[in-house]
Amino acid sequence: MVKNYIFFIFFLLFLGNSYAQTIVKPESGITNTESIKSNEDLLLTQNIKLYPNPVANNLTIDSEIRLIKVEIFTLLGQRVKIVNNNFRSINLQYLTKGIYMIKIHSEKGITVRKLIKK
Repeated sequence: MVKNYIFFIFFLLFLGNSYAQTIVKPESGITNTESIKSNEDLLLTQNIKLYPNPVANNLTIDSEIRLIKVEIFTLLGQRVKIVNNNFRSINLQYLTKGIYMIKIHSEKGITVRKLIKK
């Protein structure tokens, strides 16, 4: 039960404000899961760029939208970093290798992205 609960929280965190849609094509046996995004989600995706990803030391965030806060979480939901200013270059050198989720708060909303630390 706890495993399902953790996966569900991770799934919600990963999707952010998106809704999942599963497409099944019976004739081919193919199941495809897509994310349906609102116009606000697309605006955030197009106007906030993260690089490099995978990141070794410093993560750069280019944004045409004013950022408020950036949070980085492990896949278990533990917050490992919070940044309230200087979003252009975020030092992640101390993080161990792995997959993280980065939650970006902006004046237009919140977006959650996958971040890989190498």
